[in-house]
Amino acid sequence: MKKNIYTGTALVAMFAVTVGSVHAQTNAGYIRETPRSAQVETDMRLQAEASAESRAVAQVETRAQGSATTSERQAQAAELRVLAQERVQTTTRQVAENREAALAARDEKRAEIEARIAAKKLAITNEMFTRIAERVRRAAQRIEDAATRLTDASALLRTRAEAFEEKGADVSATMTALTAVDARIATLKVSLVDLPEDAELAVSSSTPAEAWATARADFAAVIAEVHAIRALINEAAATIKEAARSLGARPAVEAEAEVDAEVDAEATTTSE
Repeated sequence: MKKNIYTGTALVAMFAVTVGSVHAQTNAGYIRETPRSAQVETDMRLQAEASAESRAVAQVETRAQGSATTSERQAQAAELRVLAQERVQTTTRQVAENREAALAARDEKRAEIEARIAAKKLAITNEMFTRIAERVRRAAQRIEDAATRLTDASALLRTRAEAFEEKGADVSATMTALTAVDARIATLKVSLVDLPEDAELAVSSSTPAEAWATARADFAAVIAEVHAIRALINEAAATIKEAARSLGARPAVEAEAEVDAEVDAEATTTSE
């Protein structure tokens, strides 16, 4: 009986030493040869330990055959097989859990990155639309200012024409041109009301390309109208110069200088 107890104790000790030795060799070799991520290294180490324990069980079973009876060897071998199976199952379960945790962490990280990218795209889009709307607003304001200067230039020319008319000059061509100028300026101011609205519609539209095409066309039409009105004012200024010359050299020079200065200032500002 004592011999059997000693034999069983010796077998367990041999099993522990063998497993420890195999673990150390496996771990040392694996750490040296496999420079992978910590998660993959852990999974492979657990699998290697399970395989090493299975081999250790086989070695212990072989050694036990020469120092115990048949029934004792069978019982010890069965116990070792159960331990090895439990260890393999535990290792397999840990590997699966680690893999699931790694996949969940990866999916969470990917979702976080996608959310940041979407937020950044939205911020860039909003900033772009805001910048475009602001540029449209400033452009509409400049055109409105140009319309105001055109109105002032027309009023100045009308005042000069009336003054020359009182002195006996023929300013009928000037008055006709200025009447056309005033009518077109009134139409221009009505058109200016639609420009900011076109910009807002383009920014919020589900088809921005088409909306911006409409907005650009409206802007082009308004700018063309500004140039046409300026050309009419230049024609009216030319007729006033002729009327001034018909009254004498000195008045003509003074009137021409005043009209040229006003029209040139208006033309420069409008072209900007």
